[in-house]
Amino acid sequence: MKKAIGLVLVVCCVSTLVMAETSGDKEADRKDADPAVSRQRPEGAPRVSPGRRGDPRSRQQAYQEMLEKRGAAHKKAIAELEAIKKIAEDEDAKRTVEALQKMIDKKSAEFKQRMEQFESQRRERSKQLQQRTNGRPQRNRPAEKAEEKAPEEK
Repeated sequence: MKKAIGLVLVVCCVSTLVMAETSGDKEADRKDADPAVSRQRPEGAPRVSPGRRGDPRSRQQAYQEMLEKRGAAHKKAIAELEAIKKIAEDEDAKRTVEALQKMIDKKSAEFKQRMEQFESQRRERSKQLQQRTNGRPQRNRPAEKAEEKAPEEK
């Protein structure tokens, strides 16, 4: 009985540490980024609106990297829980094994749901952007504007 209670406490501590580590990474990323530096553009660089940074390939690459990072963090957390579950199985702590399996299943379902929601939001934003850009008239290039003004001045 004491072993089972101890194992449950270990599971709680590890899951708390995993959750703290994943949220700590987000906070550390925010703290590391110097807002004054990140908002400055290099001298002579064109002004770009926030939604238009980089070319589509670099945005797609950044999106893929973000997905891989989230997936790796999830796999790491699940691997830690699986390791604890194996220890519980070795000690014949059936209720602890069941509780750990439920926790693993719950975390996996939540992760899958978040990824599906994230992807649907991305598709929706892409669709809205496409609709907005399809409705706009084509912009004149600066060279064309100069050519248009020249005949008017004569």
